[in-house]
Amino acid sequence: MVDTLPRPDPLAAVGEALESASAGAGRLVLLAGEAGSGKSTLIRQFADTAARRHEVLVGYCEPLSTPRPGGPLLDLAPRLGGELAHLLREGRRDHLLDAALAAMTAGDATRVVVFEDIHWADALTLDLLGFLARRIDGHRLLVLASYRDDEVDPQHATRAWLGDVTAYPGVRHVSVPALTVGEVTRLAEGSGLDPASLMAQTDGNAFFVSEMIAAGTPLPGRVRDAVIARLQRLPEPARRALAAAAVLGPRAEPQTLLAMPEVRATSLDECVSGGFLRFDPPAFEFRHEIVREAVLASLGPAALRSLHAAALSLLAARAEPDLLPRLAEHAERCGDRAAVLRFAPEAAEHASRLGAHREAAGQLARAVAAADLEPAARRADLLERWATELWLTGRHQAAVAPRTEALELRRSLGDPAGIASGLTMFARLYLDLARPAEAAAAADEAVRVLADGPQDAAYGRAIAALAGLELVMARYPTAIEYAELALRVADEVDSTWIRSHALGTLAYARMAEGDLDALPLAEQGLQLAVSNGLHDLAGRAYQNLSCLGVDYGLPELAERFQPDGLAYCRAHDLEGNGICLESDRLLYLIDAGEWEAAASDAPALLALVDPSPILRFVALVPTVRLLIRTGQPHADLLAEATRIAATLSDPPRLTQALAARAESAWLSGTLSAMRADLERALDDAVATGDRWIVAEVAYWLHRLDPDRPLPEQMDGAWAVELLRPPREAAETWRRLRRPYAAAVALLAGDEADLREALSVLTELGAVPAARIARARLRELGATGVERGPRPATAANPWGLTAREDEVWGLLAQGLTNAEIAGRLVLSERTVHHHVSSVLGKLGVRTRTEAAALAAQAGQHQLQPGQQMPIR
Repeated sequence: MVDTLPRPDPLAAVGEALESASAGAGRLVLLAGEAGSGKSTLIRQFADTAARRHEVLVGYCEPLSTPRPGGPLLDLAPRLGGELAHLLREGRRDHLLDAALAAMTAGDATRVVVFEDIHWADALTLDLLGFLARRIDGHRLLVLASYRDDEVDPQHATRAWLGDVTAYPGVRHVSVPALTVGEVTRLAEGSGLDPASLMAQTDGNAFFVSEMIAAGTPLPGRVRDAVIARLQRLPEPARRALAAAAVLGPRAEPQTLLAMPEVRATSLDECVSGGFLRFDPPAFEFRHEIVREAVLASLGPAALRSLHAAALSLLAARAEPDLLPRLAEHAERCGDRAAVLRFAPEAAEHASRLGAHREAAGQLARAVAAADLEPAARRADLLERWATELWLTGRHQAAVAPRTEALELRRSLGDPAGIASGLTMFARLYLDLARPAEAAAAADEAVRVLADGPQDAAYGRAIAALAGLELVMARYPTAIEYAELALRVADEVDSTWIRSHALGTLAYARMAEGDLDALPLAEQGLQLAVSNGLHDLAGRAYQNLSCLGVDYGLPELAERFQPDGLAYCRAHDLEGNGICLESDRLLYLIDAGEWEAAASDAPALLALVDPSPILRFVALVPTVRLLIRTGQPHADLLAEATRIAATLSDPPRLTQALAARAESAWLSGTLSAMRADLERALDDAVATGDRWIVAEVAYWLHRLDPDRPLPEQMDGAWAVELLRPPREAAETWRRLRRPYAAAVALLAGDEADLREALSVLTELGAVPAARIARARLRELGATGVERGPRPATAANPWGLTAREDEVWGLLAQGLTNAEIAGRLVLSERTVHHHVSSVLGKLGVRTRTEAAALAAQAGQHQLQPGQQMPIR
C-alpha cells in the first residue's frame, strides 16, 4: 500500500483551531473533501499529534439505509459518561443536547471531539452539531466534523444544515484539496506508472492514486477494479475475513468479527498488513469506505445473505438500543421477515422517543414491507405508525396511502376505536393537503362512529380533533365548545394527549376573539406536551403561539416562542411545524424591518422539495411580502400563493394572501380592482368574529373608500390606524416592532409625518412606498425632496447600516449575541446574521478583532460603566 502525502495546509488550519480552543475560544471545524481526498488520513495525523496533549474522542456516522439516531454520540457516550449515557440508553431527548455539551466541556482541559462522515448523519447528530456551533465559542473544545462535499448536493439534508452553521463565529471551514501533478509524480516514483495518465484517471484523488499504484500494471480502468484486483492477491481465509468485516459495517469490534464464520485472527492480521483494514481500538475499520464497497461488490447474493444472517444471529442476543438499526438492516438483507418485524418497529420506537422521526419512518417502512402476511390488526398498527411518522416529518402526501390502507383494515375488523382514530388523523392530514371538505367529513364521521359508545379516550381524541378543525376554520365559538367537552373527557379518562390538544385549541380560539387572559392555557398545553414527549402536540402548540404573535399583533409571543419552537421542531424532525414556524419568523423579521436577515434565509424555504400545499403556501408568503415591499418582481409567486389560498380554509392564511395582493395593488395603483374580493373577505371575517382580521380587511377597503362605514368588530393596530390620527397609529405600530407599518401610517399625515415616513422607508429600502411618500410631499408643495432613494449606509465609512453599526457598538462592549438580542429586542438568530455581516464588512474574522478595530478607529469608545446609546 502507498499512503497519501501529508497535507500541510489543512493540518495547519485545524492546528490553528486547536490553539484557539485551547485559549478558550472553541471551534467547530468542517473538514470537506470528495471521497478519497484524504480527510480520514488528515484526521488520523492530527489526532495522533493532538492526543499527546489533549483527550481525543471519535464518533462515526455509518452508511446504513436508515441511520442510527445520534450514532456518533452513541460512540462517544462511554468515554463522556455521566447523564449523557443514561439519556441515550433510555431514549430520552429532553436535555440531551445540553448534557452532551456539558460532558464535552467538563473540566479545565481542552478536548477534541471528531465526528466522521456527517454526510451520513441523522437529524439528531446534525442538531447536536448545530447546537455546539452556536455555543462553542466560549469553551475549550474543538469539534472536527468531516464530510464528502461531492455527495452533499442541494437537496441533501446536510447541505441545508451547512448553510445554517457556517456563519457562526466559532465555525471554520477547511477543504482537503486534490493532489497536484507534482505530488502524484512523487507518489508514482518507482511504480512504473505514467504520472500524467495516473493524474488523468484519478483527478488527483489521494485514495484513488494510492489504490492505482498499489494495484500495479496494467492500470485498471476503474478504482473499484483496482481494489478488487488487490483483493484477489489475498489468501482465501483473509478474503473471507474481509467479507465478514464488510458486512458488519465500516467498524467491527474484534470479539464480534472473530465470532463470524471462518474468521481467524491471523486472517485479520493479513487484512491489516495488506492495507485493507486498520485496527483503531476498540475496533477494526476499513481504510476507506470505497474498499468496503468493493469487497461487498465482489460477493455473490448467497454469500451476502449468509453473512448478514450470521451477523444478525451474533448481534441479536445483545439487544442494545443502539444496535437496533443494524439488526433491522441485517434482518432485511438476509430475508428474515420475522426478525425485521421484531427489530424494525423497536428501532422506530427508540428513534421516535429521541425525536428522530425521519429515521423512525424509515424503519417502519421496512417493517410494513415485511408485514404482508401479518394479521390485519398488526399490519394496520404498523401502517398507522408509519403514516404518523411521515406526517410529523412534513411528508403529508406520502402519508395518505398507508393511512388509507390502515383505515380500510380497521373497517374490515369492525374496530370502532381504530376507525375513529384513523378518521381523526385523516382530518388533520386533509387540512395539511388543503382538502377542507374531506377533513370536515372525516372528523364528523369519527364522532358519529363513537357516538353510541362510552366517552372514552378514543371519543375524547375525536372531539379534540373536531375542535381543532373548527379552530382552523375560524369558527371560534364552536371550537371553544368542543375543546371544553374534550377537556371534560380528558379529566374522566386522565389523558394527557387530549388535555394538551384541547388546551391549545381553547387558548387560541379565546385569544383570537380578543381574550388575552387565555395565554396561560396555551402555555399549560405546551408544557404538558413537552414534558410528556408528545412531539406532535408540542410542535402544534409552538406553531399556534407563533401564529398568534405574527398574525394578531402580539410580538412578545413571537419573540418568546419562535426560537424555542424552531429548536424543538428541528430537534424532533417536526418538519411541517418547523416550516410554519420558520415562515412566521421570517414574517416577523420583515415586519420588524430586518429585511437583510429575512432575505438571506427566505430562499431556503422556497427550495423545499415536494411540499404539501399548505407548506408551499407558508413558504411563499415571506418572500412575496419582502419582494412587494422592496419593489422587486413578484407576480408569479403572488399568483401561485393566491391559487393555493383558494383551496385553504384557514382565515389567517387566506388573509395573508389577500393582504399581499392588496398591498401589491395599492403600491402599483390598482387597488380598485380588488373591491369585490375585499368586500367578500370582510363579510366572511365579520361572520367568524375574528376582530383582528376584520380590521385588516377593513383597512384595505378604507383605502378605496374612506367614507365607507367601518365595522364595529375591530381590534388591534389596524383598528387604531382606522380610528385614530396617523401619528398615534404610527406609535401603536412602533410598539408592535413594525417600523414599515408605522411609516406607512404616517403617509396619511402632514409634511412632518411624510418626511419622517420617507426617512424610515428609504432606510428600509421600501422603494414603492418611499415613491408614494415623495409624491405626496410634492403634492403638498414641499421642497428639498430627493428624487430617489440614497443608500442609508453611504455616510458610514465601513458600509454598515444603522442597525449593524449599533450591533458593532454592543459587540465592542463584549456582549454576547443573546445579550445583544435582549438589548435590541431581536431574536438571537437575527443578531447572529448582523454580527456575521459586520465581521464581513469590517474584514475581520473574530469578535475580538472587531472590538479592537472599534477602539482603533475611535468608534464606540465608552467610559467605564457607560452604556452604548440605543437609537
